[in-house]
Amino acid sequence: MKKIFTLLVLTAIAGGSATAQFRLNCKIRAIGSVNVTLTNLNNDTLINGVVRSGEEFSSGILDIREDLYRLSIGMIKRDVILGNSPIQIKGFVDAKNENTSNIQIIGSPQSDSLHNALGIFKNWGKGAWDWTKIENGFSPIVLTSVVVLNEQFFAQKYEILKLLNESYSYEVKKNLLSSRIREIFTTADNFKVGAKSTDFTLPDRNGVMHSTSQIRGKLILVDFWASWCGPCRKEMKSLQNIYEEIKGEDLVFISVSLDDDREKWIKAMDIDKIPWLALWDDRGFYNTPFQKQYGFSQIPFIILIGKDGKILARGLRGEDVKAEILKHRNKK
Repeated sequence: MKKIFTLLVLTAIAGGSATAQFRLNCKIRAIGSVNVTLTNLNNDTLINGVVRSGEEFSSGILDIREDLYRLSIGMIKRDVILGNSPIQIKGFVDAKNENTSNIQIIGSPQSDSLHNALGIFKNWGKGAWDWTKIENGFSPIVLTSVVVLNEQFFAQKYEILKLLNESYSYEVKKNLLSSRIREIFTTADNFKVGAKSTDFTLPDRNGVMHSTSQIRGKLILVDFWASWCGPCRKEMKSLQNIYEEIKGEDLVFISVSLDDDREKWIKAMDIDKIPWLALWDDRGFYNTPFQKQYGFSQIPFIILIGKDGKILARGLRGEDVKAEILKHRNKK
């Protein structure tokens, strides 16, 4: 028996070719009924249906552009690259246990390539990241998909974002993936070295508001941290040593706590005896806009701002903090 999926979005939204050929066919073994959905990068649902074991399902013809999509089959979620050609899904799905499921997506070689590229990316150890391991072995759409799916990791990789923004041009592709990489690159362009830093206004422990816009003509070192962050507390000790060694009227240190609990911030600040301006963002680590404004996903994150308000260095740690301050302090 063959059933047809519900098509929930107009083909004009998907935006494909003059002759639509995409079709999703599915015949799987399953324990219980399984929902199958296909969504785009805007989270619009293009296909939605229920699969029962042994039954054949088809989406019917759908007009879509080649783009990155999310295919969900029960608890299984796959990021796939689909275009104007049919695909077939086969295998076994356990609706309650993804680990015992085994599916195949046939007819989408770009999806297979993306799966391989993501595997290489996720297997890289900390500190062993190397873009050259995948840049020459995969197509622009696959590389762009890897970056978009790992946006926070790549947020600081400005040159890679620039390259992909140029090679996977929105003007040529006009799909959601190319639009997204353009947005990510534009954001990164706003916090690259040489860009004007984003001013902010935050309270100190007494509720007095302080704004970076009022501190011009001095070097500003901003340290984003939190009381629960072990590496942050360790870095704080290093910063204190550097501060005592090179402090001066031309240099301002600011620590911005991303704690969501004020009392924990105050306690940590007292324990660490922070001698410089300490401010608090009560939105916390996960809700702060600073991650997007300055392009970081982990703390501690330290940035050096010049006397003119432009970013001089970012992602500093340890002795690099001192070296960058001295380098720019000595410039005339």
